[in-house]
Amino acid sequence: MRIPASALAGWLIGSALCGGPAAAEPASTMQSAQERAQERPVGPWQGHWRIVRNDPRIRTRAGALVLRMQVIQDIGSPIAEVDWVTDRAICEDPMAAPCEWVGQSGRQTALVVGTRLVMALPLSADASDPHWILLERPMAGAPGRLWARFGSQRDTLELQPGGR
Repeated sequence: MRIPASALAGWLIGSALCGGPAAAEPASTMQSAQERAQERPVGPWQGHWRIVRNDPRIRTRAGALVLRMQVIQDIGSPIAEVDWVTDRAICEDPMAAPCEWVGQSGRQTALVVGTRLVMALPLSADASDPHWILLERPMAGAPGRLWARFGSQRDTLELQPGGR
C-alpha cells in the first residue's frame, strides 16, 4: 500500500506542530516556565517516612516497622495530607500473633504545629477512639517520638526518612 505524498507531508507538518509545546519543556522537569512559576516549595514534612519501634523483644528490622507514611505538605502550610499503612509493630504486644491493626491503611489530614506532626489514626472499630500520633521532626539523624494510646503505655519509636 502506498501513502500519497500529500498525506505524508501533512502528517509531518502536523507532527512538527504538535511537538512544538513539548519542546519548550526541558526533559529534566517536563514543565513549562509558567508551570514552574506556579509551583509551591515543599514543607519540611514532605516525603516518605517510616516509624520503627525500639523494643528489645523485637529481633528483626521488618518486625520493628510500625507505620509507613507518605506526607504531602506545602511550605508554610499548617495542614499535611498523609497516606499511611500500618505494620506488625503497631500491635501492643510484638510477641503475640498479629492484631487487627496490621495492614490497615488510609489517608488522613494531619496538623503541623511548629516542628510536630499530629494526626489521629482510626485503627479501632470504634471511630470515637482513634490512636493519636504526635511526631517530632528529628534533627539530622536523631530519633523522633510517637505517642500512641496503647492503654497507658508510650513506646519509644524512631522516625526515619524513606518509608517506601
